[in-house]
Amino acid sequence: MNPVVSIIVPVYKIEQYLRKCLDSVLSQTFPDYECILVDDNSPDNCPIICDEYVERDSRFRVIHKKHNEGLPMARKSGLDVATSDFVMHLDSDDWIEPNALEVLLKKQKETDADIIIGNFYIVFPRNVQKVQYKPVKDHENLMEWFLYCDHKYLWGKLYRKILFNDYVIPENNILEDAIVNVQIFSKLTYNQVKFVDTFIYNYNKDNANGLIVQLENKKYSSYTEYPIANAFSQIEKYLKAYYTNYDSTVYTILSYHFLNNGIISYLLAYNRITKDEIQFLYMYYYKRCFHLLKRKRRIVLTLYYYSILFGKVYCYTYNLALKMRGLVMFYLFGRA
Repeated sequence: MNPVVSIIVPVYKIEQYLRKCLDSVLSQTFPDYECILVDDNSPDNCPIICDEYVERDSRFRVIHKKHNEGLPMARKSGLDVATSDFVMHLDSDDWIEPNALEVLLKKQKETDADIIIGNFYIVFPRNVQKVQYKPVKDHENLMEWFLYCDHKYLWGKLYRKILFNDYVIPENNILEDAIVNVQIFSKLTYNQVKFVDTFIYNYNKDNANGLIVQLENKKYSSYTEYPIANAFSQIEKYLKAYYTNYDSTVYTILSYHFLNNGIISYLLAYNRITKDEIQFLYMYYYKRCFHLLKRKRRIVLTLYYYSILFGKVYCYTYNLALKMRGLVMFYLFGRA
């Protein structure tokens, strides 16, 4: 008899966190699950740790890949062999609360929803931040709710497995879960998604090898190469092609995320852009969503629009101020 839920854990270069992650699965109060570990040809001790848990508990099984194929393909490999009607994605440097599966599955049984979403903690080295989702209101446009939401992750949610049938696998690792979720949420309505007011997931921000850290350590010659901006471009193309309710509101929200999380983040970090590119972004994106951007973020693109030099000076000053504030905070509080 198949288990009720499949937990899919992609594994790559994360040995210092992996045991805590897998121990949190073992500690679940709901026992009827399978845990699929996808070793993406990890070069450290992760394969050995995976085998250790498979030997330890029959609910665990592992796929050892011969070549590293990236996070999107690792998730897909887990989905391909999952035998349950429901799946939960768990990143291997994170961990779940002991009652996570019990709470999610209880809500699913009560509502027969296709997706159940729980609250989560963001765990920093020195503090923990709580993140609570605002539930979708009756008859609210689900895609607009999802795009407004800042947390578009695959983890921390219970999905009906058939939702992943025939989805397009993202080409890049950055924001791959947002690209997949857009495909899923664009096909649902508000009453197919329910929420639990319980903190079920721990998102680890203490990973020095995480994807975002790797992103920040790379250099890009143009914003078109920047993975975050590229991901939102992919989302825009998908919605234009397949989402029947694509309208000016959806375009405005996408423009906000494209600029705020992609372009302006790129400018603050790299300061490389041409006048023609700024003109295009200003006319086709900024003018539509400038009212959504916070003042400091509006200033960045405005300055670049009138002068590339002024924009670069502002970004340099802005980043210097952030570093100075960080040093002061560390001096006052970090040594405790």
